[in-house]
Amino acid sequence: MKTILKPKFSNFRIGENIQLSFDVITYLKGMDLNTLTLTDKVTEMERTVNILNEAFMESKGETLNARLSPLDDDRLLAARGLKKYLESETFRTEPGRSDQANVLLKSYNKYCNNLARISLSHKSAVFTKMLGDWGKETEFKTAITFLGAETWVENLRTKQETFEKMSLSKAQSNLPKAVSAKMLADVKAAFEELKEDIYAFSRVSTDKQPYIQLIDALNGIIAFANAPAAKRKGRKGRDKQKPTPSVDNNTSSGTTAPPADTLDSIDLSTF
Repeated sequence: MKTILKPKFSNFRIGENIQLSFDVITYLKGMDLNTLTLTDKVTEMERTVNILNEAFMESKGETLNARLSPLDDDRLLAARGLKKYLESETFRTEPGRSDQANVLLKSYNKYCNNLARISLSHKSAVFTKMLGDWGKETEFKTAITFLGAETWVENLRTKQETFEKMSLSKAQSNLPKAVSAKMLADVKAAFEELKEDIYAFSRVSTDKQPYIQLIDALNGIIAFANAPAAKRKGRKGRDKQKPTPSVDNNTSSGTTAPPADTLDSIDLSTF
């Protein structure tokens, strides 16, 4: 009976673990999983690897800013629209209109100078402070009403509140998650469950051929994923045999640290 190769999980970098899992899932989703009775196992494997992938990306410090970026763009657009409106009002000839526009522009420029160069949190602070002042101080409230600028101001306030809600929601969630041994173990366990089902069906199914073809395909995917890990392990083994001179000219066995994002840095005793 054909068997499925064993992935070298303990030697994989985390990204390689994720990529192998996604490659297996992508291949399987191209098949008739309902007929093969593998839908549930593939769904579970996809669930576990998505959790691992989200944690891995969060650990890179990219995902949160990427999710907030469109909302930040919205509030920046609202702020710039408000400024353009106020600037245009300074050219109006009606009595007092230019003066009232300049009251708001002076405050805007005080808080919102170089918006493109400051951090997301800094922008939140200046928008909140400025809008707070405009909502409670008579001078600014009068200017907004006189100019009919309520829609512009409320648009910025809404965009700022939307950004803050999302930012707070993410801060209070369990992200960024640390990539844990449990996440990795869950992916491996889901793969093992899938593998056992494929084995079982390849033995008892009336038509064994689809499962045999599936095993062949998975072996190709796994062999491709195992190759880089095997080469790294071989290089590390050779490096360990090279003596490393110490400061006092005594010799000791040199060791090469594994890459920072390898699973070797995590307790994988269950693998």
